[in-house]
Amino acid sequence: MKIVPEFIILSTFKIAEERDTVILRFYNPTTQAIDSTITLNFPKSRIYECRLDEKRLNILEIPEALDQDGITLKRSLNPKQIVTLEIEPY
Repeated sequence: MKIVPEFIILSTFKIAEERDTVILRFYNPTTQAIDSTITLNFPKSRIYECRLDEKRLNILEIPEALDQDGITLKRSLNPKQIVTLEIEPY
């Protein structure tokens, strides 16, 4: 897994509480909005945006084509924003 820019903080990488999926949580520690790129070394997966309590909010659209580096997500982050993603390989 790779997160760019490097100052984005990965705070959680764990198995979900109620499902056999992976929870990934990261945040923007700055006071400025930024664009980020997250590259996940997972097989083809569904990715959900979640609340902090892991309740699913919506499924994210990801490109159909995967390169050798895995799934790449581009995401704008507001100042101090926390993002929780749930990754469900299929």
